[in-house]
Amino acid sequence: MCLAVPGRVKKIQDGYADIDYGGLFKRASIRIFPDVRVGDCVLVHAGFIIQVLDQDAGEELERLVSEIMGLVNVNVNENENENKYVNVNENEDENEN
Repeated sequence: MCLAVPGRVKKIQDGYADIDYGGLFKRASIRIFPDVRVGDCVLVHAGFIIQVLDQDAGEELERLVSEIMGLVNVNVNENENENKYVNVNENEDENEN
């Protein structure tokens, strides 16, 4: 199974694009999509742009990723002061009796 990561092209130079992944910038090859443009929303896998998304799909995907990351951050912040280890078998003692 492949995992493609969405990002937005910020700069193109020498066959590579600088991709913005929500504040984290990495380079990806444009060899498969040499016509990619600055501002395009793309999917990147293994250092290669493997798809250029249309404007609507790109914006929707960015919104979903942002929403998911917000939920992850909320859950992490809520659990910071709680026990770091959780007993997944909390009810086990009750069921044994």
